[in-house]
Amino acid sequence: MYEHKIIKSQDKAIWILQKEGWGLCAISEWKMYFRKEIKKTRTVTKKEPQKPVTSYFSELVVKGQCSYYKDLEEQYFEWVKVRANCGKFKPFNESSEKSAWKKLWKHPKPVAERMLEVASAQSYGMLYDLSESDVSKIMEPLRQEKQKEEMKLQWFVSEEDKQKAEREKQRIQQYIINNPSIKETARLFVEEKHSSLSGMYKDKMITARIAKIAKDNLDNNK
Repeated sequence: MYEHKIIKSQDKAIWILQKEGWGLCAISEWKMYFRKEIKKTRTVTKKEPQKPVTSYFSELVVKGQCSYYKDLEEQYFEWVKVRANCGKFKPFNESSEKSAWKKLWKHPKPVAERMLEVASAQSYGMLYDLSESDVSKIMEPLRQEKQKEEMKLQWFVSEEDKQKAEREKQRIQQYIINNPSIKETARLFVEEKHSSLSGMYKDKMITARIAKIAKDNLDNNK
């Protein structure tokens, strides 16, 4: 769009118009025609940061998407916070929530846990599938642990021995339920003695320490 002005060709204001950005576009019968582009001004609306997301938009939907969602809650909401702070995504909403849990549920819990760890650690906050080699590194120790447990069962002399071992396992588990404070004791021990461990490896060490404390206490109280 342009604004137009017409002045006499001998008008002394010509130089002023030219100085102010008016351009000569035509001359006719001692008249001079000037025009200047009208620049549109855009009103920039300041984008307000998204309020922290600390609860589910629809926990019922999330529960339907992923059976182990409760185990990853803390890491999940930490990732959502990082995602919002990086400023590269649209505000997190119910559709985003559903999509995230659908992606996590495609994988075993340890892999999904690692996906959230990686996404939270990166400045761009992207939740993406891990490479096959990374998944293998996570799952291989778990496969080996499962194999060990299966091998132990194969070496029972009789069904009675197997049942006895199962009762001992249940006895330890019940002791842990009745004495939740040993979890904190185990955690402090692992953090002191194995400070270099992190993620699922640290969790596995804590779980093993909890079981040992429980068994030792039971044996001492016989």
